[in-house]
Amino acid sequence: MLSFAVGRLARFAFVLFATSLVAFVLLRFAGDPASVLLPVQASPADRAALREAYGLNDNVLVQYFAYAWQALQGNFGISWGYRRPAIEVVLERLPATLELVFGGLIVALVVAVPLALLSARRAGGRTDSVILSSGLVARAIPNFWFGTVLILVFSVHLGWFPTSGAGTAGHLVLPIATIAFFFVAEFTMVLRASLIDALHSDHVLAATARGATGRGVLLRHGLRNSLNPLVSVIGVNFGALLGGTVIVEAVFGWPGLGRLAVEAVTRTDFPVLQAAVLVFAAVIAVGNMVTDLLYGVLDPRIRRAT
Repeated sequence: MLSFAVGRLARFAFVLFATSLVAFVLLRFAGDPASVLLPVQASPADRAALREAYGLNDNVLVQYFAYAWQALQGNFGISWGYRRPAIEVVLERLPATLELVFGGLIVALVVAVPLALLSARRAGGRTDSVILSSGLVARAIPNFWFGTVLILVFSVHLGWFPTSGAGTAGHLVLPIATIAFFFVAEFTMVLRASLIDALHSDHVLAATARGATGRGVLLRHGLRNSLNPLVSVIGVNFGALLGGTVIVEAVFGWPGLGRLAVEAVTRTDFPVLQAAVLVFAAVIAVGNMVTDLLYGVLDPRIRRAT
């Protein structure tokens, strides 16, 4: 298990390095930082002096390794918009985004697991068909459209929840519902297929022959042996889950990391944007690493294979 964990840590480090390098190079080619930091009426001499002071005249790879060395010491530069350390600005917004991510994940699982159990138990029946059809429709609906509809219905017309902002439990309901909506369908379909396969396996048929009841077989044998594919699909979709918060935060005015990244793009605040991209990558990499470790715990064959 130790070598399995070390391998995942090495992959984590490589992901952070590659992400930071790509983000840094792309941002450097996106525009001239000197034109952002100085007013329009600044003279060419002022621009040249600023570029020299910030090392912008160096080769882009030289700039990157200087940036990476500072980043390893916790220095991601000063935000050009907030005039504060960029990493502080980013980390202030991170908890709000994680609230949405894990809230949406928990709600999706709470809804998806019973639906998958019901669908698998009645596979081929009318209930199964309704659940599968509803899932296909849910996956085809964009989350920004669904979030807007929720605002119109539950905020504008019914007045049950705030339209935007944060601060109370009511502010969380609609954003979390929007994030969970798509993943309920994804998790339900994956778990249903896995449950049906498990229920036709030899050990489940043997348990049924020994007199185990339908519900007991479904929960004790079927669900227990169907968790690996669900854990795997959660890991695969974790990046999409986190990335989806960018749109959701924009729709609901949620003060999270995704909204901060959008604001940094509009302000061309490179230090904040670089720090935000790296933190996004770190959270996704940690989520995938935890998924891999959990997968290895659930199935020892994965550890032996690696």
